[in-house]
Formats: sequence, structure tokens, C-alpha cells
Amino acid sequence: MILSALANLYTRLCRDDPDSMPRPGWNRRNVSFALELRPDGGVERLVDLRDTSGKKSSPISILVPDHGEVRTSAAKTQPYFLCDGTAFLLGASAGMGDKVLEYFVNARALHERLLANCGDPFARAILGHFATWDPAGAPALAARDGLDWEKEVSGQNLVFALAGHPGRAHERPALAEIWTKTFSARSPAPSGQCLVTGETRPVARLHPGIKLPGTVGNGAPVVSFNADAFTSYGLDQGLNAPVAEEVVFAYTAALNTLVARDSRRRLQLGDTTIVFWADAPVSALSEEEAMLADLLGITPEAEAPGVDEAVTQRARHVLSSLIKGAPARDALAGLNPDMRFYVLGIAAPGGSRVSLRFWEVCGFGELAQRVAKHHEALSIEKRHPKDKDFPTLRDCLRAAVPLAKDDNIPGPLAAALAQAVFRGGDYPPALLALVLARMGTEHGPYESVSTLRAGLVKACLTRPAKDWKPAMSLDPDDTDTAYRLGRLFAALERAQQLALGMNINASIKDRYFAAASSGPRSVFPNLIRLAQHHLSKAEKSGWLDRLIGDIVDAVKTFPATLTLDEQGRFALGYYHQRNALWAKKPETAESSSPSTES
Repeated sequence: MILSALANLYTRLCRDDPDSMPRPGWNRRNVSFALELRPDGGVERLVDLRDTSGKKSSPISILVPDHGEVRTSAAKTQPYFLCDGTAFLLGASAGMGDKVLEYFVNARALHERLLANCGDPFARAILGHFATWDPAGAPALAARDGLDWEKEVSGQNLVFALAGHPGRAHERPALAEIWTKTFSARSPAPSGQCLVTGETRPVARLHPGIKLPGTVGNGAPVVSFNADAFTSYGLDQGLNAPVAEEVVFAYTAALNTLVARDSRRRLQLGDTTIVFWADAPVSALSEEEAMLADLLGITPEAEAPGVDEAVTQRARHVLSSLIKGAPARDALAGLNPDMRFYVLGIAAPGGSRVSLRFWEVCGFGELAQRVAKHHEALSIEKRHPKDKDFPTLRDCLRAAVPLAKDDNIPGPLAAALAQAVFRGGDYPPALLALVLARMGTEHGPYESVSTLRAGLVKACLTRPAKDWKPAMSLDPDDTDTAYRLGRLFAALERAQQLALGMNINASIKDRYFAAASSGPRSVFPNLIRLAQHHLSKAEKSGWLDRLIGDIVDAVKTFPATLTLDEQGRFALGYYHQRNALWAKKPETAESSSPSTES
């Protein structure tokens, strides 16, 4: 199903924008430099092609000749035509020693065989280069152009250019035709019944790689067999899962287009890459795809150019309408709720093989409703008006990890959260545990127990459905012990603030939140005695003394321990009560609420 959908996407991409898509014998590779030659083959200079718009220079993706197979360890000296690494085109690569010369000799033989009868000036210059180039001069060449050989140039892919001529060698019609004929004349692959089409066709022995974060070179394959234990009946490599060569080329080309850095249909969460597409013209985002991109948080601040403000506003309106119960067709007026969407989550955690994390196919209307259900589960009374109404998946994951860094997001967690959103299923238990850990270990009641973190706790306690249903805001009639203990903790913290002020080095929240939420019996008796001391020092605190007494009277016993779900209820009780304590300014000393937070 996945490979078939991707192969169909490739067909549509070629139909809508044929110049942007690779064709058999051609593919996109990351290239860093152009080796500019003189007509006699001498090297003029290294031209830096890297993208320098980001914090770090990165190679650009170029459509170049491709041999159709991954360069394996058994064939690591196999050269590529007109685009290859420094070991092949310069005969030099840091750390390889003299054995690198074999790579250069093989590349020279390939180019002499294919370009011997070509009269194009690019072809003559390339042959002259292989005939006269001294590999020992590679470091000096890099230094001459202000480049660090070992750190910037060695091992990078190069293409050929010619001084005084526009374009590059692989773009010349004569050289491109030579490669097309050479690729078509390859020995036929063994035939078999394709698992995707059902037809008997030549089967790919190796599947090209997918260029995901964590992979190197040509990326990691989706289908691979790298040990005899994974094979059967004496079949070699891809023959164990026969897929026709044209289907393999199509699905890998489509998937690499989706995961490209500038893709508008890609979202990176931790080590998980989420891609989506619709049954619609694909040369540009459809309105439905643009809206989903906005809902997922694919914005200028993320990793791809964002959608315009009008789309953003409409997406917010759609979510609000769906949360209020409007039918999908009414909320999505002017859009096609039946448009089929495909959502795929993949990763390459080991760097050697693609892992399929999740796969979902459904109509746009159903998908929008599931995203709305997710935001409804997250909805909670705000601590501050500026808190986001609709936090993105990345916001949610950052709230659960130390320092809010993407590098700290556990790989499986990102996929599990995305799967819960796109399938409408239960949230991963690990999410609740991580959010509670952040609440307990970080200092400051307002940053550590933020609106988003409280919303995540509420969502995790909402799905899967349980006997206890969390409220949006304070519920003073809730008799759940853990919830009441959270309320009590917030009231005790407020007593400390009234007595000692807000600028305390370490409040009871900083010192005791984790212990009080996991083992109340060992903490609360001491905190209550401490609160009596604080209340005696605080002015106009009679209302708070009565609130603490009412909550304590309703708690029949302090449990020795609380389960993970009960710790979540504790956190919600704390968050709700703390917000209520700051809700309004009291009119008298005996008011039911304290002064407004400063």
C-alpha cells in the first residue's frame, strides 16, 4: 500500500512538473563543489556550490546521472559518471591513504570508455583532467580557493564545469544522451512477480536510499537484506521482496522529494520525519494541503516556507468550529472534505535502514476532525492570555523534554504522539511521565507548570477514557484525593508567598512538588505545619487559612504513593487552584481570592 501510493505520487509529480523529477538513470544527489576545468583539462578552481543561508553550509541537491543501485561495501570502488566524491574525481580523500588511487583509476576508466568518441568540449576537458591530474595536488587546490581540505572538501561530491562555458557537464545534451543510452543498455535484472503491481518484471536487487536525518551518503533504504539470516530459499538481496525496478525508482524518487529540506509536505519531529500528500495536483500545495501544513506547524520558523496569514486564520477558524461541534462539511466550506490524504512517519534511527513509524490514509474532513479532537483534549484554562490557542506538535514535544531542545526528543515519542493525533487514538504513556518529570524538576511555578504542560497532562488523562474526567478549570466539588492534594499544594505555596514574598530562592514548589505528587504521606504533614507559620506572618490571610482547612478536611487520608495517572490529577489540581488564587483582586481582607499576580 505505501510503496504503491508513493509510486502513484511519482507518476503525478512527473505529469505536473516533469523538469523537477528524476527519470530512470538520473537522480538527485547532494553536491558541494564544481570542479572547474580549463579546455586542456587543467583544474582552474573549485567552485563552492553549498547553500550558505543557514547557520552551517550545506550541499545542494542536483539532478545527476545515477547507476540505479546503492554503492555497497562490496562495490565501494564503483565510480559514478560526471558526479562523484573526491576519492574518484581527484584521487584524494582524508584518511584513505594510497588505496584511494584505485578509486581514481576506476573513475578514469569509466569516463574514458564513455567519452572517448564525444566531441563536446566538456568531454575533452574531462578526459584531459583524468590524463594529467596529480592526486597529490588536491589539498593545495582546496587551500588555493580558501577551503579547508579535510573539514570542507574531502569526501564531498563534485561535478564538472568548464571555464568560459555556462552550466555543468551533466547538463550538456551530448553527455546526457551518452548516459541515457549507457543506462538503457545495462544487463537485464532477474525477473519476478512484483509485489506492488503483480506483474512479472525485472526486479531491483538493491533499493536506493532515502535521505533522512541521521543517514550519510545516499541515505538508508526502505527495503534491504544485509545478512543471510534475513533471506530465504537462496534468494539474494531484493529478490526476497521482489519489487519491479521501475516501481523502486518511482517510490524512492517520490519519497526523497517529500523529505527534501525545502519540502512543504514535510515535518521533522525529533528523529521522525512526517510527510503527507493528497490526491490532488502536486506541482503546488492544494488549499487542503496548505491548511494541513499550517495545522502541523510547517511555518517559516520551522523547516519549510510557511503558508500565508489568510490560510493561518482560516485554519484557526476551522479548528474552532470543529471543536464547537460544527459538521466537517460546514467547517470546511469551500474545501473538499473527501479529498484522500496520505500521512507517513519514517525515521532512520540507526542510519542504515528506514523504519516505518506509522501510516494513515483518510479523507481531509476526517483528518481535520482528528486534529481538532487533539486540540480539544489539550484545551485548558490559560494561565496567560498570550498562551497559544493551538500549539503545534513540536511545541508539545518540546514541553516534555529538557531545555525544550529538539535533540532531546525521544524518537519513538514523536511518532507515538503524531500517531495519536492522526489516528485519534490514545496518547503515549511516556508523554505523561515526561511532562510530570519536567514539572517536578524545573524551578518556578509558572514556567515549569505552564498552560501547555497542564494541557498535555489533561490530554493524557482524557485519552484513553477513564472514570475520572479532567475539567477545563477549577472544580471545587471534585472529590478525587489526588486532585484535592494538588489544590492543597497550591494553597500552601500561596501561603508561603504571602509571608515571604514572590522573590524566594526556592519555593515549596521547587523543593517538594515531585515528592508531594508521588508520595504525599511523607511530605504534606510537614508542609501543613510550615503553612501555619507562614499564615501567622501574612496579613489578611484568613480566607486562605479557611481554604486550606476546607481542603484538608475533605482529604480523608494522605496516600503513601500515587500512580502516574494520580500524579497527573495532582498536577491539574495544582494548576487549577493556582490559577484560581490569582483570578481577581480581593475587596477586603476576608475575600475569597488574593491580590493579582505581579
